[in-house]
Amino acid sequence: MGKLILGFALALGFSGVAYAGMGFQGDDLQICYLMKSGKITKTVPCISSLSYVSGGVMRTYHFEPYTFNVLEMEDVDTVMNDVVSDTYFRSAKSFNKIKDINKFNGDTVYCYAERKPKGVELCVK
Repeated sequence: MGKLILGFALALGFSGVAYAGMGFQGDDLQICYLMKSGKITKTVPCISSLSYVSGGVMRTYHFEPYTFNVLEMEDVDTVMNDVVSDTYFRSAKSFNKIKDINKFNGDTVYCYAERKPKGVELCVK
């Protein structure tokens, strides 16, 4: 009987550990850059939230009056506010796009850009 109770307690403990890795992971303060045609139009502190969803992550970036919801999943296009989006890095100093991140030595920002209609580009540091 004691082994059965111990086994049950261990199973519950491990399922709790597995569950703790899912769901909402908290808020962080970051710097968000709104860009249009490769030019910065707004630089603001923003709140970023990360949630794990089945097969990927949902990132939310919020600063008044904007909220950007970004869904990133393995083997599927990234989606920002229901629009398929490209992701890439820019130099944090010059804001030029980085063609090969493996050959770049410096600070970067991570960017999301809507494919169609070409318009919103959000970069985060």
